[in-house]
Amino acid sequence: FLLDPRYQPLTLESSPSSQGLVSLNGSTPSGSINVRVRVDKAQVLEAFPKPGFVFYGWYEEQQTGSRPVGLQPVSRDNPFRIVPGGERTLTAAFAPRVFQMGNTRPDGFSDPTNSSTPVHTVRFTYDFWVSPFEFTHEEMVEFLNDTGVASDGKTTDGYQIVDLRPTSESAGEIYLSYQGDRFVVEAGKETHPYPQVSFRGATRVANWMSEKEGYPPAYDANGLLIDSTGATTSDITQVKGYRLPTDAEWEYCARGGDADFINGVEQNDTVYSGSADALEVAWVAENSGDTTHPVGQKKPNEGGYYDMTGNVSEWVTDFSYPYSAESVENPVQFEPRPDDLTGCHLYRGGGFHNSITPPNTNQILQKHGNLIFTLDFLSFYTIEIRLARTLP
Repeated sequence: FLLDPRYQPLTLESSPSSQGLVSLNGSTPSGSINVRVRVDKAQVLEAFPKPGFVFYGWYEEQQTGSRPVGLQPVSRDNPFRIVPGGERTLTAAFAPRVFQMGNTRPDGFSDPTNSSTPVHTVRFTYDFWVSPFEFTHEEMVEFLNDTGVASDGKTTDGYQIVDLRPTSESAGEIYLSYQGDRFVVEAGKETHPYPQVSFRGATRVANWMSEKEGYPPAYDANGLLIDSTGATTSDITQVKGYRLPTDAEWEYCARGGDADFINGVEQNDTVYSGSADALEVAWVAENSGDTTHPVGQKKPNEGGYYDMTGNVSEWVTDFSYPYSAESVENPVQFEPRPDDLTGCHLYRGGGFHNSITPPNTNQILQKHGNLIFTLDFLSFYTIEIRLARTLP
């Protein structure tokens, strides 16, 4: 075995091992691995970032002639399947989950309110999941029927979850009706985003999904974040159930998420989420025909997230707040600021009715978009849900 030239050393290393581990062919993850393998057989390498850290690629020392030129990128695939072909040493590189939040492209759109400045560093010390898709009509119907919402869109305690009146602003985009004793979706409209839900209604949808999948609720009756014991919290890492994304999580994902950052540097800082061409990734006034479209039809961004520039705007968890130039960690404005008498929540992303034609480009909210808020009772306003969850 040791003398067989078909077997050569394969070394895997973590850099740094405090931020992630490596595995070979399903072995227990560790900081480094050194074994002899068949060089003509495929080997499966896998990197395991620790919470709050990101794997950003496999690297290997390269040479020009007899001179080493340092570590060079080999692949960002994870797992990574490779036929070594000889002795190899590959390094899995890890880095903190960090990004620059705010208007990093002042040439890209106008921001007359300066609400997306100053640009500031955001660090996430935890892992999180954000849905690739907006919440659909068929999902909303399941929620309404499961929770016993009445035909007028109100809960048993009288709270208005949805507004089905034909006079509501979103009436033309709502494809629900109440027939017999339950809500039904118009045929062919099942995967259209549901475009009209209040913030409080969105939190109840999130809690319903948590209960359905065995997680503790993320919100109390007032729409405030709670931990697994039911106590209100400002620590997003302690919120275990389904919820709305935080403002920072939403923008990170709109920028492409983990897939578009290498060591904290955004690789494709495009004006829109996933493209320099809004029509390629979004339904907006110029191409929507003034209506919603089924989710996931346009090109996703680098992280696989759809419709973040346009289809329907989306709630985030945060109450309104101003940006600061200071670096922040795990940010969330979990309650109204003392100087904010409105108690407004933020929503992000563009809608089918928003124009990308100057001077209206700021309306699209793009991926660096202005922070815009609306009062909770405006349940008829065209805002929708994209679910998220803190991962263990």
